[in-house]
Amino acid sequence: VAAAGFDAIEVHAGHGYLVDAFLSPRTNTRTDRWGGSLEGRSRLLVEVLGAVREAAGPGVAVWCRLNAREIDKPDGETLELAIATARIATAAGAAGSTGSTRSNLS
Repeated sequence: VAAAGFDAIEVHAGHGYLVDAFLSPRTNTRTDRWGGSLEGRSRLLVEVLGAVREAAGPGVAVWCRLNAREIDKPDGETLELAIATARIATAAGAAGSTGSTRSNLS
C-alpha cells in the first residue's frame, strides 16, 4: 500500500454495505457470536480492521466510515451505538472513524 503511494485506507462500514449489515441491530438478527450484543455485531468489523491493519503495514493510516444513525430504520443504529462502535474500531486498530446519517427514502 505504501509502495503504491497511499498513506491511508478507509474501511467502509456504513450505508448498508456488508459490514454495516452486521453492525445494525435492525438488520443483524443473528443469535450466534456474530449477532446479539454490540460486541457480537462488531466482530466482523474488528476482524476486517485487524486484517487491513496488518496488510497495510506501519505508516499507513486505517480509517473507518460508520453510520452516525439510521434515521429510516426503527431499532437501527443510533448516535450512541455509533460512538460505542467507533471506540471498538479504534481499539481494533483504526486511526479514526467518520460517521454520517443514512436514509433510504424512496
